[in-house]
Amino acid sequence: MALLRSKHFFFLILLLIVPALLWGEPQDPPDFTEHILPRDERPSPRPFYMGFVDMGMLFLCLSLTTYFVLKTRSRKSIFFMSMFSLGYFGFYREGCVCPIGSIQNVAQAVFDPNYIAPLVVIVFFFLPLVYSALFGRSYCAAVCPHGAIQDAVLIKPIVVPPWLDHALGLLPFVYLGLGVLFAATGSAYIICDYDPFIAIFRLTGNASMFGLGALFLIAGMFIGRPYCRYMCPYGVLLRMFSTVAKWNVKIYPDRCIDCSLCDNSCPFNAIVKTTPENQVIKPGQGKKQLTLLVLLTPFVLGGLGYLSSLAAPTLSKANEVVRLAYQVEQEELAIQAGKDLDEVTRPEESETWRDRFDDPQALFAQADQIGKSFYIGAWIFGLWMGIVIMTKFFKLSIHRVRDQYVADPGSCYSCGRCYDYCPGSNGTPIQFETGGHLR
Repeated sequence: MALLRSKHFFFLILLLIVPALLWGEPQDPPDFTEHILPRDERPSPRPFYMGFVDMGMLFLCLSLTTYFVLKTRSRKSIFFMSMFSLGYFGFYREGCVCPIGSIQNVAQAVFDPNYIAPLVVIVFFFLPLVYSALFGRSYCAAVCPHGAIQDAVLIKPIVVPPWLDHALGLLPFVYLGLGVLFAATGSAYIICDYDPFIAIFRLTGNASMFGLGALFLIAGMFIGRPYCRYMCPYGVLLRMFSTVAKWNVKIYPDRCIDCSLCDNSCPFNAIVKTTPENQVIKPGQGKKQLTLLVLLTPFVLGGLGYLSSLAAPTLSKANEVVRLAYQVEQEELAIQAGKDLDEVTRPEESETWRDRFDDPQALFAQADQIGKSFYIGAWIFGLWMGIVIMTKFFKLSIHRVRDQYVADPGSCYSCGRCYDYCPGSNGTPIQFETGGHLR
């Protein structure tokens, strides 16, 4: 003990350590010059106040577009507004935040008490819906960058056959249901992951997403807004809200001369034609068909709900906790079969989990809870699709006699193309050249 308190002891330690430090082989620092960091494909964080700038721009663009659509009825103004929105909300803001992706944030905020959606996301989700309920689809007309980029490439639109248009029109309802299901369970944001135009807006992304966006743009040269009509999940909500709008795009009966120019100029099949005399349905002729649909409705809803529930185990594997639990379970079964853990092929996620935890039962219990959520969600998804399909059949079975052209508020994108071709659009006749192509 006296030696430990002696100053000679410390000199002895120095004599042993210092030569080791001096004579030891120097270690070169690690070389990271050739290491390439993965590129973050998400937009860079922005200052807090810029969220208010984005909300203000959304409000301004919606208001101006509504004015151009309903008051001035100017296709040229609507088009220039859409190009501005494409530049700001598309390329400058890189497609984020957008109302389409905000569906997932709102869904997760509703079902996950630990998640709170940002204010800017809530505003971007609800504000276009409010405008749609009052003024029709102003957001689609010239504010949405997804619609604007498709409008910019539309060259020679073709008419999609009604039967194909109705069939493909069910896909957005499927996409909306799955997007809500995955977001509500905290599994994935598939609406953002498979957005075909985000890679174009951000000028970065994998080749498959660039290819998907290119395919939509190529198709959009001949088919009016293929993404909006046959994929966009937010369009489903806008369609529902626009059907109750008090102010909307209208064809005025006192100015209509039944020239069909508006119908020929619309690339979205949004103009409901007058009913020919040979297609007028006699009263009571469709009662049997409607009665059959009413009787089939509960069976269709129950059948689709049950079939969807069968897919719940597969769908639940989109959740990382469920995938990890499945992998750990396979490893535990291999260990019980007599294999050593080192002999079992394990992914990095499994090895990381085992380094931190050693109780697979807690992991299995969490995965089971998520699986139950998927089971309930799959049932709701099946019922949702049953309601959508049967509503479509009911609409196709109800025949109305129309003696004038009508703009369908749900299908009309308020693009204003018909304004330039309607002789009574602004109350004064417009001269047309014969033989020209209407678009």
